[in-house]
Amino acid sequence: MGWPRPKKQFLGADFAGVVSQVGDDVRRFKVGDRVFGESKDTRAFGSFICVPEDECALMPNKYSFEEMACVPLAGLTAF
Repeated sequence: MGWPRPKKQFLGADFAGVVSQVGDDVRRFKVGDRVFGESKDTRAFGSFICVPEDECALMPNKYSFEEMACVPLAGLTAF
């Protein structure tokens, strides 16, 4: 992130959504999986984003996309 301000500025890092496509080497996720995470290099305010497998986790079914999109940065900050 950088001190006293971010070195690389972009809007949105936290995301939650449904996997629409996976790469050939992806083993942890399949199309249709509900995932959430924090992107290190991608603007997450888009309808579709592409992130590495290690920046995602499976979402518990009992939570909404809005709830899980808050977890990565805000949740860790609060923790």
